[in-house]
Amino acid sequence: MTHNTIIARLLVAAMLLALAACAPLPSIDPRPLLSAETLLRGAPLLRSQVVSSQVATPVVGLEDPQLLQLSPAMLAFLDKHVGRPKNPGRALRLLLRAIAEGGGFKLEYDESTRTAAQTFADGRGNCLSFTNMFIAFARELGLNARYQQVDIPPYWGQQGDSFIFNLHVNVSLMVRREEQVIDFNLANFRANYRRRVISDQQAKAHFYNNIAVEHMLVGDPLLALQNFQGGLALAPRSASLWSNLGNLYQRGGHFEHARSSYFQAMSQDRNHFVAMTNLQKLYLSYGHSELAQFYGQKVARHRQENPYYRFLLGKEALADKDYPAAIAHIRYAIRRKKEEDRFYFLLGQVYLQQGDVPKARHYLQKAVDIAPDPQLKGDYRSRIAGLLAASLG
Repeated sequence: MTHNTIIARLLVAAMLLALAACAPLPSIDPRPLLSAETLLRGAPLLRSQVVSSQVATPVVGLEDPQLLQLSPAMLAFLDKHVGRPKNPGRALRLLLRAIAEGGGFKLEYDESTRTAAQTFADGRGNCLSFTNMFIAFARELGLNARYQQVDIPPYWGQQGDSFIFNLHVNVSLMVRREEQVIDFNLANFRANYRRRVISDQQAKAHFYNNIAVEHMLVGDPLLALQNFQGGLALAPRSASLWSNLGNLYQRGGHFEHARSSYFQAMSQDRNHFVAMTNLQKLYLSYGHSELAQFYGQKVARHRQENPYYRFLLGKEALADKDYPAAIAHIRYAIRRKKEEDRFYFLLGQVYLQQGDVPKARHYLQKAVDIAPDPQLKGDYRSRIAGLLAASLG
């Protein structure tokens, strides 16, 4: 394990957690939308819990999670394995070594979201969990550690109709004017992905979002609502929070609240397509076939224009030995995103399967050339050697 990049993967919802493209409400559905205040009040969800629908404050009984609070055990861990070195570079190296190798501490990935102290105590968590823990440690050592959101490519389920939006979070540190990225899951991070530092407040909103989805998935709508309220109080323009709140309403059978929540999401982000997918399914489930078709066509068009979806179709076509279709899909993906090394590597594999070794070598080498880091280049070279040996042997 390298010390420049370590841990963490965050699926902000391993179901329908994402969002949608914004389009004007079709004139064939002229009904007014519910206000944001009404949606946040959660009256139908609260009534189902035999609770008064009049909510006095935005958040009902929700405590501050204290994401970065260190436990006594964490402080003892630092004292034993790191100390308090004054040199920032040395402090970072010792912290990374302690987490990766020291004291028998191990961290395993799972889908749950935890605070820094919970992550350390349980030795488990997702990328936001690890990021909370690492930032808490780093700031205790005086390091300038910040949350960083990474734009991971979208992933579609095997059937192509279940869109999962990956929200990946890691740590960005500045040490002697040089950025160090700490990331748990190397498979989900590449140096050429777009990334941006986010505030502690935005990170806490992500935390509430994740916790809300976890409660929603186990059938606890009241706690899910409370955490969505907490997240939206911090990040009222978060499309993912609005979309997931709509999903909560949809699960409870509250059509108008779900519909209005999805439109709130789309008003914040015109390119959030899970909310649109959810809206399509909502209309379909209530017999509004014309509206469902309207949004279904938009979702389908978006998927066909997305280079990563076409990359997936290329992989499926290669598996089916439909080489012309695979080449067409991957070439489209490359035209839309020229610096994605995986596209060239797959195209090289297609040509190799076709028996066109010169073209295969060209595109496989192109993948090596544009790979964003030396480790990935080395991985490609090893895989290419194996592919060529198998093909020519």
